[in-house]
Amino acid sequence: MGFASCCGQGPASPSVWHSSPLLSTDWCRVCTKILPAFCKLSNEFKNLAFIYADIDECPETTQSIRYTPTFHFYRDGERVDEMLGAGEERLHDRLWLHS
Repeated sequence: MGFASCCGQGPASPSVWHSSPLLSTDWCRVCTKILPAFCKLSNEFKNLAFIYADIDECPETTQSIRYTPTFHFYRDGERVDEMLGAGEERLHDRLWLHS
């Protein structure tokens, strides 16, 4: 499904897609370290939509985020899982679980 790096972008019908958004910010060192892996994994898990949302740029969508980075996992428009913190292997395993 690809990778979007802008708020509000994504598949047209959120009720039928699976996504894995990364909610982070530029000033977070952990976030900037996991972003290349997040991009790389978007090529491996082509059936998922990968969305990057900067919490400073998208306050209306990310106002409930209390920890960066945060990964949310959606299935059929509903959030089914959340991962706080980074770790490429942890993220890979979570993506595999939800793909």
